[in-house]
Amino acid sequence: IREADALRVVGAAAAAQGKTEAASDAIDRALTLARAFGSSLIEAEALHVRATLKRSSGDDEGARADAQSALAIYDRLGATVARESLAEWLRSDAS
Repeated sequence: IREADALRVVGAAAAAQGKTEAASDAIDRALTLARAFGSSLIEAEALHVRATLKRSSGDDEGARADAQSALAIYDRLGATVARESLAEWLRSDAS
């Protein structure tokens, strides 16, 4: 679980630095591990990061799909602050 969370953070940092390939690789690995270990929160957070990465690369449809998946997990977990943050991000995409 720690590795998945660490990879999520590495992916977010790489994305912020514009290192798209490194970010994508880290996030994909984080998602694989989070799902394998049943860590729903880390899965949702990684999906959120991947959504932002996809949006920045012009894949709006993929970004929305990942964001919707993350929202569903946040809802299931009762993670209202994270859910609202992501919902606001989605609304900003629509405008």
